[in-house]
Amino acid sequence: MGCFSSNGVGLLKRVIGSMNAKKYQRDIINDIVTLGECLIFPWKEFIFKQDLAPPNRAKSTQKFLERKGVEIWDGPVTHLI
Repeated sequence: MGCFSSNGVGLLKRVIGSMNAKKYQRDIINDIVTLGECLIFPWKEFIFKQDLAPPNRAKSTQKFLERKGVEIWDGPVTHLI
């Protein structure tokens, strides 16, 4: 798993084994605020974009991100440029 923005490439995290919603929430996006505030995303507000992988689309993941106050972009990535 990794992140990128118009500023460049950000953090990369190795995933061992299969990914499910619970593991995605616990190991990848649990600290999404810190990820969003890292050097690669210098703005206080950012839009989080996920692909269509089942763990990303899970209702529990959507609720998890909503509780964290993370805005999710549902449109094409090209509109973020």
